[in-house]
Amino acid sequence: MIRDRFTAEEVRRLTGLSRRQLERWEHNGFVVPAEVRGEGHGSRRSYDFTNLMEFKTAKRLLDIGLSTQAVRKAVEALRKMGNDRPLSEMALVSDGRRIYARFGNDWMDAMRGGQLVFGVMVGDIADQLRREIANLPTDGTSKGKHAA
Repeated sequence: MIRDRFTAEEVRRLTGLSRRQLERWEHNGFVVPAEVRGEGHGSRRSYDFTNLMEFKTAKRLLDIGLSTQAVRKAVEALRKMGNDRPLSEMALVSDGRRIYARFGNDWMDAMRGGQLVFGVMVGDIADQLRREIANLPTDGTSKGKHAA
């Protein structure tokens, strides 16, 4: 059974984040702990699996060369577009300079406020072609809507 709460030390061990990164990301509201007990320096924070996903995803984006500022900007844009937890709930890809997020069948540039980008889903094209091939006449003639 997977535990549902983790300490800051466990988060650092599981994600590879430094104490400073964890504290900075919390302070800026980039990632919000699942639970906070007490106030100020002596407060105790606990994190859930979703928090771990957020930290690990952000860390991976940093590891491929994106700046903390770029990741934060993308997260803020995706939150404005209606996803409160984009780092744990969305399909994200990056070329090392930009972050793209998938919304249904569309891809958006998260760093440009959700500007649509052109994407081709090869699997979808293959599925469509298979359906069309199945509808071709078996005698090799092209009739109907498939005629050239």
